[in-house]
Amino acid sequence: MAVNRLKPPRNLRIEFKPSPRQYELWKLLQPNYCPHCGGEIEQILIGYDQQGNPQYRPQCRPQLILGGGAAGGGKSYIGSVWLVSSCIRFENIRAVVARKTLKSLKESTWNTIKSILKDWGLKEDTNYKIN
Repeated sequence: MAVNRLKPPRNLRIEFKPSPRQYELWKLLQPNYCPHCGGEIEQILIGYDQQGNPQYRPQCRPQLILGGGAAGGGKSYIGSVWLVSSCIRFENIRAVVARKTLKSLKESTWNTIKSILKDWGLKEDTNYKIN
């Protein structure tokens, strides 16, 4: 049975002009080092070599970043842009979007995500899959 593989977008041009406050949150959401999840990399001491030099192993430390404020500040938009761009950048990433109620998710964040996918020219079942 053939597996329908998603295709990365070609020649994707993203027009993204955040407000100064949105840009502050955007900078916090950018990956520091880990190419797999975007988390910070910390060096864990695993022992010493024969000469007594410390030996380290890199380990990913996932981050939790929270944004808050009044309605209309662009939190859903900046989160949606980050989610879509992260899914493009990081292969096999898994993401969850949650709101307090399913109704609020469908009326705001979900519509924002669909709008970004459309604006960026991404095609369902070609560039992304909805589960």
